[in-house]
Amino acid sequence: MINYLHQEQNWQSQLSDLITDPLELLNLLELSTDQLLSGAILASEKFKLRVPRAFVGKMNAKDPLDPLLLQVLPHHLELEEHPEFVTDPLGEEAANQLPGVLHKYKSRF
Repeated sequence: MINYLHQEQNWQSQLSDLITDPLELLNLLELSTDQLLSGAILASEKFKLRVPRAFVGKMNAKDPLDPLLLQVLPHHLELEEHPEFVTDPLGEEAANQLPGVLHKYKSRF
């Protein structure tokens, strides 16, 4: 039988102890901070870093190309604007008749 109370405390305690500093994350993974840190600090101002320590534990130390690390570490390339970028790729803004409510179908909200 699964103990749901234990799981709730577990995820809550994990979320209360997040890594929010790119330097701390890179130090935990024993990575060179020179090339990764400057871009990560710039990008983390716009894309906040919040990584549970249990997730960091699944990353490979000393591997700057670890797939899990690349998912969470902000990168300076994320700050570049792409000419084909659109803020509403699905065209949902045109369907909005009321602010904050997505109205896609005429008969319902």
